[in-house]
Order: sequence, then C-alpha cells, then structure tokens
Amino acid sequence: MSEHTRRAYASRVAGYLRWLADADLADGQAVGDPTGADPLANAWARDFAVRDYRVWLLTVAKKAPNTVNAHLTAGLPPIHTASGGDQTG
Repeated sequence: MSEHTRRAYASRVAGYLRWLADADLADGQAVGDPTGADPLANAWARDFAVRDYRVWLLTVAKKAPNTVNAHLTAGLPPIHTASGGDQTG
C-alpha cells in the first residue's frame, strides 16, 4: 500500500471517529440504534452508525456519492477490525 493510500485511509478513519464523537450519540449509541451498543464493538450498532454516517456525508458534508463510497469502503473496515469490533454481523 502506498504512503498516499495510507494517509487517505487514516484521514477517513479519523473523520469517522470525529463524527462518532460529535454525532448525536446517547451513551455511545448510534442514532437510530435501538440496542444501545457501542458501534466500535458491536456489529449491529456498527451498521446503524455507518448508515447514519453515510447519510451525514451526503446531506451535511455534501460529499459526492463516489467520495462517500470511498470513505465507507476504504476507511471504515480497518477501524472496525482494529477496534476488535464483532465482524460477524
């Protein structure tokens, strides 16, 4: 992996973590997640958080669909794997 790609991934992961920290989360619960689970440790909560992040990228951050896809496919899987999040859901 090139240095440029590593920096891009790191930037996307940092953006997601900032969004998680700043998003309307109640006790670590993703918006719309009925489980109350931590999105970095639970696959169900992760799915809600990623869905909400996608909507935020499109509507608030005004990112183009291709940019959103790049954030979701390149940036998020590494953080969920590295955090030990449940990958089965």
